[in-house]
Amino acid sequence: MREKYIITGIYEDDFGCEERSSDYEPMVIVTMRSREGEECSVKQPDAWMYEQEIREDDEVFLVEGRLRKDR
Repeated sequence: MREKYIITGIYEDDFGCEERSSDYEPMVIVTMRSREGEECSVKQPDAWMYEQEIREDDEVFLVEGRLRKDR
């Protein structure tokens, strides 16, 4: 059985004053909490999050490195 998480925050990846390469894919840092209360974070492509309509407080699974909603 896959572990389910609740998203507690979504933040833009911060580069400070570093320049991004021309092939850079915008990323976000997603913080989440398991049912057991363990917290973790993962980087995800910003466009993927919009395509999947994943937002704060959603329940998700982490499948092969990508977040997926429980639909």
